[in-house]
Amino acid sequence: MNLQPVESVETTLLVQWPLPLWITLVLVAMVGSLVAWLYLHERGNASRGWRLGLAALRGIALALVLWMMSGWSWHRNRIQRPDLVIAVDVSDSMRTADGSADQTGRPALTRLKRTEELLSLSKGQLAQLQQQYHVRSFAVADTAVVSELDLSTGHWSDSSPSSPMMKATNHSRLGDALCQIIDQQAGRGTAAILFLSDGIATAGVTLSEAGRRARLAGLPIHAVAVGQQHVRPDLRIGDLLADQQVYLGDQVTLEASVFADDITETSALVQLTDLASGNILDQQRVQLTDAVSQQSVRLSFVPDRAGEIAVRVQVQALPNELDTLNNRVEHRLLVNDRVIRVLMVFAEPSYEFRFLKHFLERSTLLGAAATKAFELTSVLQAADLEYIQQDSSAERFVPSDPAALAQFDAFVFGSMNSNAIPRSTQQAIVQSIIEGGAGCIFLLSDQRAFQSLNDWPLKMLLPTQTLANLETNSSTTQYQLSAQPSGRSSWSLPAVVLADQSHWQLDMLPRLQSLLHIESLKPGAQVLAEVRPTDGGQLRPLLVAQFAGAGRSALLATDETYRWTGAFGSDRFHQQFWGQTLRWLCRGKLATLNPSELKALPVQAPVGSPISFQLRLPSTRAGVAETAELSITRADGYQRSILLANLPAHPGQFQGTVEKLEPGSYCGILVQPALAEPLSVDFSVTAPPGELAQLRTDFLAMQEMADLSGGCAYRDDSGHLWPSHLPPGNSTVVGSLPPLPIWNQPVVTLLLLFILTAEWLLRRRMNML
Repeated sequence: MNLQPVESVETTLLVQWPLPLWITLVLVAMVGSLVAWLYLHERGNASRGWRLGLAALRGIALALVLWMMSGWSWHRNRIQRPDLVIAVDVSDSMRTADGSADQTGRPALTRLKRTEELLSLSKGQLAQLQQQYHVRSFAVADTAVVSELDLSTGHWSDSSPSSPMMKATNHSRLGDALCQIIDQQAGRGTAAILFLSDGIATAGVTLSEAGRRARLAGLPIHAVAVGQQHVRPDLRIGDLLADQQVYLGDQVTLEASVFADDITETSALVQLTDLASGNILDQQRVQLTDAVSQQSVRLSFVPDRAGEIAVRVQVQALPNELDTLNNRVEHRLLVNDRVIRVLMVFAEPSYEFRFLKHFLERSTLLGAAATKAFELTSVLQAADLEYIQQDSSAERFVPSDPAALAQFDAFVFGSMNSNAIPRSTQQAIVQSIIEGGAGCIFLLSDQRAFQSLNDWPLKMLLPTQTLANLETNSSTTQYQLSAQPSGRSSWSLPAVVLADQSHWQLDMLPRLQSLLHIESLKPGAQVLAEVRPTDGGQLRPLLVAQFAGAGRSALLATDETYRWTGAFGSDRFHQQFWGQTLRWLCRGKLATLNPSELKALPVQAPVGSPISFQLRLPSTRAGVAETAELSITRADGYQRSILLANLPAHPGQFQGTVEKLEPGSYCGILVQPALAEPLSVDFSVTAPPGELAQLRTDFLAMQEMADLSGGCAYRDDSGHLWPSHLPPGNSTVVGSLPPLPIWNQPVVTLLLLFILTAEWLLRRRMNML
């Protein structure tokens, strides 16, 4: 429906009188006075009233002559009325129904229906709009499309499937569409742009940028924000932190963040599920409110089998939640059941040494009871030769061969003589931890043992910087293990040892009598366990750990864990503590066991970003070819092959990049060279946030755009006021028509003759001729 023709005719009165107005008025007054004096003093028998009437007729005749001499005429121009552009957002988010059904059961209006209500004008408003503007209507989403809009009903005239109203748009490029309209209106007289939308733009330029562009073009934007600012509740899982490889029997802790949008208050259940069996491994409930819209949750379980285990972290969906795909995150975990090689070094045969050595020698694998879990090599620096001959696991000295040291998974250092270990050997131990991924733990309970490491390479593995300047412990001071460590580590001693032993109470553990007082930690170090003095005072660190390159190092500030062997009627607490601690420390070693490795960086990439692949092969296989072939597959059958080039400076390492992958989940499989166990890596390409990812009406963005353009913004409840606040705009002259003279019209001549004839007849009747 075209409300007004593009062009119309504007008529103005043109006067061509050479004299100024004041001179004209003076002359008229003088002539009028002269005529009146002459008629009053003229001979004859007429009364004074008749004389003034005759004078008035003569004055009218003279005024008519003067008016004819001015040459009045109608000046006509062809003009174009100012455009009023109405742009309506028709993207998928505008199909959202705000609120709930009313008492009659009628469903809530969608935003498009609400837009139709706001555009439905009364007859008076429609007539005024027809008289003042030429209306152009656009449907905007990812682009701007000219479409006919019926302002008497607010409906689009074109309701066919090809109509912009009928097309689904996964993304809104509202800023781009408005810029397109602004460019089209360049050079045309435009009063304003009326933009009705929920303000949700998921791609392209921002609405504020469109507002700046409209201001430069002199086009004010009147924005009507349709919809509610709080629409649908949404829960999602993000920032999942978890290990990739663990040992069988370890407690695995996954830390995830639960985010909430448009939620006043709710209690959400987060579950950890084994995808193979469907069993719920752990669950936690979190409380979310408007003020606290993010909560971290830790879910733990102990794997019951070796191999790859797939788990899912999922938060229970809320009623009316539209997007439930972001409620869950899956994670794949490789569980290893292998012997851990341990090197234990003490100076003297203390109780700690004896009990720990006994545990390591008799512990067996969970998956194979006949196989030892630990392969122990012990060095007792003060032992005599006979002890070395009697104990098959004992060595006289710490191995000095770097290759032999690299075979150990974990190092346990008690109170020892650092001078008895050559500096080169200590350097090799540090290298096997930092580069090889091994773990180490120091058992130190006094300052002398700590200070004996000064100026030695092993000192760099300590996670502490300085000790507290305290006097020797009182004989009455004892320390009780605390169940709540203050550090925020995904692994802590109390959480691990109490994971599946709810009957254990830490306050029933025998108290420790010696403790190394730690004053400050190195950056990045974490407190994994704490103790509290029985005579009062603050918590003190007991177990502190840090990442050391590819491995981990820890400091246990006591050498009295042997006291825990009799707790709860058995030594299970002592066994679980040391078994879990040693396996956790040497998890970095698992990543270096398989020399063949395939990585995708990043694992989750936005669409349009390249993905880099890194392949590492043994030197025996790397020399076979200069390139490696990788096959990329998708669940829908898509397949693509890329070549990875061998890096000359790094034999055995290959690298390649893939680009222009569509959104989806992919798997990269190494095809050439062929391995006994093919390497594969999972990765995904994600699209930008979808049209329905966020349904909150963005009034602030609409208001900012309107302010920048020089217009104004309306909320949904005041959107009906838009017709009364539109600027008038300026018409554009597009051409001229021949003028229509008025002074020489026949009616003017007849009027002059009529006046003169009437005056002559009256003078004759009054005998004034």
